[in-house]
Parts: sequence; structure tokens; C-alpha cells
Amino acid sequence: MIVIGLGIGGFFVWKNFLATDDYLLESSEGNCDTSSQCEYAGEGCGGGHGICTNEPNKYKGFLTTCDFVEQHPINNGYKCECIEAINKCGWSKIGYIENLDLLPPEIKKDETADWKIYRDKEMNIEFSYPQQLNKNYIKLTPPLPKISLKSIDSNFECDEELISKKGLYFGNVREAIVNENNYCIIEVSEGAMGHIYKTYYYIVDKHDKQITLQFVLSYSNCGALYGIDNKMQECEQEQSEFDSYLLGDQIFSTFKFLE
Repeated sequence: MIVIGLGIGGFFVWKNFLATDDYLLESSEGNCDTSSQCEYAGEGCGGGHGICTNEPNKYKGFLTTCDFVEQHPINNGYKCECIEAINKCGWSKIGYIENLDLLPPEIKKDETADWKIYRDKEMNIEFSYPQQLNKNYIKLTPPLPKISLKSIDSNFECDEELISKKGLYFGNVREAIVNENNYCIIEVSEGAMGHIYKTYYYIVDKHDKQITLQFVLSYSNCGALYGIDNKMQECEQEQSEFDSYLLGDQIFSTFKFLE
């Protein structure tokens, strides 16, 4: 499986190998041979002040301003690892494995089987969502996931103007194809009380309708909460490996109209 996305600045591709257009080198440093040599370090206070480096120890106790850096790779679905094509630490989009046989057994199973089922008899729809993500530093938070329906708009454009059309003040907009589903995704990030709250809007034309899925995830602010704790690295690793795109697609996979 290959996943192709279109960001505001152009195309990017997620797949089970790295090509030269699959990574960012901003906020990164150092040479490497394997991903175990690269770590996200120095986040400090706020969110997104750190660096992907092969020398994490020199950033221990790193102090920053306490603001949330929305454009930092860590806040835009990138993972700190070794870009083996050039042997440098950098940021790669969290990818997908093309061959299902290569997936660990816990990923192969139907992860939606024990999800909570939501039914709306007025809208005549049903979908499922996880009550817990089995994550220590990422939580699905209220309001609960919801779906809205409207007629397909032939003039619909997945661009920055969509933010104001949705009544939002800021956010990131991008297109992505996941499991052959073509989504327009809006991501809105806000920070409060040691956490970063990200609201996701997945918009897709399906079943002769334009369907919008909305859900909120809470990410622990690893640097602020665990800056002097061994949990900081564990927190950062869990978040860098988490794929919100896959979660949204999994929720959509359970959607159906009631008979």
C-alpha cells in the first residue's frame, strides 16, 4: 500500500521506504546509520522546540519559551529517525507497510472489533470508535467523535479557505489518500494545562454524500510534564510513532447507513 498526500506546498508520499522527498531536515542534526541513533530531544516548555539529533544528552535541561510551535515537524505527523538514504537524522512522515504479512500480529487483527458502536436513528447512520487508544500519552477526549452529512459539493476545494468556511480561526489543511479513501483533513491544535489538543476533521465524498468525521485527541506535552523525568523519551517516542491518519481511516471503515 502506498499513501499519497497533497499538502499546501505540494505532494508528499508515505510508503514502506524512504525516498528523497519523504523527509524534512529542519530542526535536525547529526549523522547516523540506524534510527536507534536519532532521538527527539530538547523540547523544553511548550510544544515543538526540540531537535532530532544523534546527541540527545547535550539538550538535557534545555530551556525554551512556553509556546506551542504549530509548524514544527513533531506537530505535523513527522517522526524523528535516521534518513538512511542520506545517513542523517531527520523527520519522516509516519508510514504504512505495504505487505500485510510484514505487520506484527497485534496490528493484523481487527482493531475495531471491540470499539463502542454509535447509532443515530435520525441520521440513519452507525459507526464505531475506540473508548481507549491503549496509549499512555495520547487520549481520545470529549466531545466524542461525530459524523455530519451534507450533499456533495461539486465546487468543493480542499484548501486554506476551508478553515474559515468551517468557522475556524486557524488550522492546517491537507489531502491524503489512505486505503484508497481520498480525505480532506483539517487539523486544529491548541495547548492547555500541559496538553496539546488536536481536533481533526476528515471530509470525504462517499455513499453519495459529503461526510465529515470530527474527533479530538489529547497529546501530553512531553517536555512540560516530563522534562526532568525518564518518561519524557517514552512519551516522545509514543507520539512520534502514532498515526492519526490511520485512526481516522479506521473509524471511517466502520461507518454505514442503517437499513
